[in-house]
Amino acid sequence: SVAEVTTGLKSPDKAVSDAVMKWIDKGIPSGFIDKGGHTWSIERYADTVMTSTTYRVYNEMRTSAADKLGVDTFLMSSHAASRPACAPIQGHIVTKQVDGFNSHDKDVGYVASIYDHGYGEPGGTLGINCHHTLTPFIIGVNRLPDVDIPEPKQAIANGEKQASQRSFERGIREAKYKLEAATQLGDDKLIQRYQSLLSNRRLGLRKLIDNNDFLHRDYSREKIYKNKKLVDIYKLNMQSKTKK
Repeated sequence: SVAEVTTGLKSPDKAVSDAVMKWIDKGIPSGFIDKGGHTWSIERYADTVMTSTTYRVYNEMRTSAADKLGVDTFLMSSHAASRPACAPIQGHIVTKQVDGFNSHDKDVGYVASIYDHGYGEPGGTLGINCHHTLTPFIIGVNRLPDVDIPEPKQAIANGEKQASQRSFERGIREAKYKLEAATQLGDDKLIQRYQSLLSNRRLGLRKLIDNNDFLHRDYSREKIYKNKKLVDIYKLNMQSKTKK
């Protein structure tokens, strides 16, 4: 699926959708718990793998030729929302050397090592779900682009708000599955409860996006799949609670 995205055969959304449907058809469980005790849905897992692997492929393509030519300095892209590991160095020149160094260039300044910012770790620079890219940059030859780089504290705060958006999106998907289960059971009280839950979560998401112009509504993250196994699990849970 990643190969189809990187070669332009499919959009990321289409690739994720197709992968999830194949897994569901093969009877893969609706979710699992990782070593840290976090519950993952197969939709979230597919999106994470697709995003992380695609960006890793892009960056390897960008940096492999530079490595062969002995270029180890790169311009790191910048975004309004960033994880703490990336916020201080995004938009600046970084190096793949183990240690940073002074460039002696007034515009470039100190060149930080990505290893000092968690490179190679899941939550570090270019880790899981990181959307940053590296572009080869030769100090003294290339020029820095004239762009506004968010202050690290603001970028981190924006990243936390973006994480809240992802939480709302997961909550919306969960409410939709529960509503589908309640509808199949024909329980009017449960239907009303989960319709209200879905409406409240949608409202919360709209308020969050309206108050933060760097956030954008992505309806593909709110859609659910015809996952009969997951709906059946919710139905059994609902029936069990009703009997009690």
